[in-house]
Amino acid sequence: MTRSYNSKFPFNRGLFVLFLLVGLYFPTSSGESISPSLYVAAPVVSAMLLTALGLRVGVDEQIILWISAPIVMWLAFCTLLSSNLYEIALMPIAVFCLLALLFSVRVGKLRCGNLTPLLAVVSIANVCMGISMLTFDTVAGFMVAHYNNFYDELLPSMITAYKPVLTFATHSVAGTFIYLFFWLNFRTYQKTGKRLHLALALLHLAMCIALMSVTSFAFAVLAIVELVWNFQWISALSAVAAYFLVSVSLKETIGDAFLELWLQKGTGLGPRYGATGNLAGVISYIYHHPFLPIGATYSADLFDSGAQTDSGPLAYFLRGSFVLVLLIYGGLFLLLRRNLRDRRDCYRLFFVILAAEVGFTTLTYIRSFLLLPAFMIYLNSLPAASSAQAARIESDPKPSQNWPLTECVSP
Repeated sequence: MTRSYNSKFPFNRGLFVLFLLVGLYFPTSSGESISPSLYVAAPVVSAMLLTALGLRVGVDEQIILWISAPIVMWLAFCTLLSSNLYEIALMPIAVFCLLALLFSVRVGKLRCGNLTPLLAVVSIANVCMGISMLTFDTVAGFMVAHYNNFYDELLPSMITAYKPVLTFATHSVAGTFIYLFFWLNFRTYQKTGKRLHLALALLHLAMCIALMSVTSFAFAVLAIVELVWNFQWISALSAVAAYFLVSVSLKETIGDAFLELWLQKGTGLGPRYGATGNLAGVISYIYHHPFLPIGATYSADLFDSGAQTDSGPLAYFLRGSFVLVLLIYGGLFLLLRRNLRDRRDCYRLFFVILAAEVGFTTLTYIRSFLLLPAFMIYLNSLPAASSAQAARIESDPKPSQNWPLTECVSP
């Protein structure tokens, strides 16, 4: 016997709002310094919201059996192996337990009504925040006081360099999430035809370019390719106009900016994966000890250079060898495949996260535990077909074989 949650859409919408707003705006610093209490509170709040969502929609027993439980058990086993070599750290345990919980929740069963106005409000806030934090000292001071992260000098240096990183503190992770907001708005435009979301998508693309990082530029190129593909005639005319109307000096300035980006120290794959890069110690350790992962222990020699966050695959391999890497990326794919209605959304989100993981541990970033399910809930709330597709479906006498659009149900 099943019962429908049609009458409780406000509760579903409330959960979505909490995931989105807490994921975006939960503070990470206090008085311009990284706050240890907020550092602990963030995973606790994420666990509470994921638990509430799990109680609402249920969990996937197969995922728990084959993915979530093995992640926790394997990490514990690897920790025991290395406990006599390094100091045990609690935060990795909390982070990977949260990831295991996220993989098991049946996010796709939370059905909400029209969420496009909420996305529009948050997207407008993103644009306003990105502009104001670079132009008003009061806003910049507020952001540094409440959203600095990783180390105390990071966000001030981003603002000094005129990079609109929003609440993400660093341009690497900001580039990923700002691109995802571009994509959500552009998907909304494709599904609904609302030009406001097209304009918001373009504004997020502009912010992505303004971040001036390899990650943001890579995703900006992907966004531009998608725009060109969807607006072929307009794109061709715009390219011709830009070539003839943009001055030579401006073209040279843009070229110099791109050259500076690729040559500057600390940016790109070279400073991470090169012989003298941040990850050189980790690569050396993995090469010499491929079957001796460190689990949830901590080594200053390995992590003080930023190796804990600079590469997802290497960080997971370091902690759990190839077993943990396969469990995490397999769990991510199954989470998306089993819970997203549209396969295109599943593959896009999966490969975007994989690409982002090359330069930052996006999956274990604290905001991802709430924003990833929020994005999935939003994508499932979009219309199943465009108006043209809907007209074809209505004229087709055969019943649709698409993923069912029934509301959230529970035993």
